[in-house]
Amino acid sequence: MDLSFAGAVLDLCVSDLSRAEEFYAILVGRAPDLRPQPDQCEWRLHREPEVAFRLTKDQGSAGHGKLSLGVADLAAERSRLLAHWADLPAAVEKPGVIALLHLRDPDANAVTLWQDLLGSRRA
Repeated sequence: MDLSFAGAVLDLCVSDLSRAEEFYAILVGRAPDLRPQPDQCEWRLHREPEVAFRLTKDQGSAGHGKLSLGVADLAAERSRLLAHWADLPAAVEKPGVIALLHLRDPDANAVTLWQDLLGSRRA
């Protein structure tokens, strides 16, 4: 029997929760939705099935994580983020397949925004 998927939580560890929260509030476009523990904050990215993204303060594990978030329009997201981060790198693209924007958070966790370009060819 297959796993009956009902949701997912994406976790990243950070050394300074306030500093990381500022970065991710810009990235996500809003403040966190929840504070499950004093050393955590969490964004609900999708309701059904639930997908959440959580930051946890953990000095020893900070900077070793990877987060990849799919977006509907990478060019629009990059334009929005340029208002906050003038040194934002250019997106890279495999034409007709995927577009990627690679970032590092304040702890050097790898963060990627990606857009699926295959979907437009499947329609």
